Amino acid sequence: MRGVWTALITPFNEKNEIDLPAFRAILKEQVAAGISGVIPCGTTGESPTLSIQEKKILICTAVEELKNTPTQVVAGTGSNNTEESIEFSVWAAQQGVAGVMLVTPYYNKPSQKGLEAHFKKIADALPCEVIIYNVPGRTGISLTPETIVNLASHERSEPG
Repeated sequence: MRGVWTALITPFNEKNEIDLPAFRAILKEQVAAGISGVIPCGTTGESPTLSIQEKKILICTAVEELKNTPTQVVAGTGSNNTEESIEFSVWAAQQGVAGVMLVTPYYNKPSQKGLEAHFKKIADALPCEVIIYNVPGRTGISLTPETIVNLASHERSEPG
């Protein structure tokens, strides 16, 4: 994946519900700006506080709104639960996302081997691109350069 990608905010209305008209307007602005892709349900979009149903609404709305445009969707589907991440990522791929973004597992404090196993197991289950989101200030864990090199050598990895 190449180009400029925008991590999207999640707009809310006065009732603290997702403001879908505002979200659609944001998506249209991204297309008009020539953005290569958007990332709903990342941490910029308040993913830790969204329910799975709210995330599904955002992902489906983004895919539907952008389906006849050159702007692609990468959905934030990661969590600290490998099986849950697989299930949600497979669902997102079935909706038509170009890829998924997986945060390093928070709270569990996995070893580097554990991180590697987590990401490889998810990647092996998916037909789409996988982006690893290493944000140690938020998750309390960081991928080492060695682990990143090991993950980059995975059979589904593209040189980049």
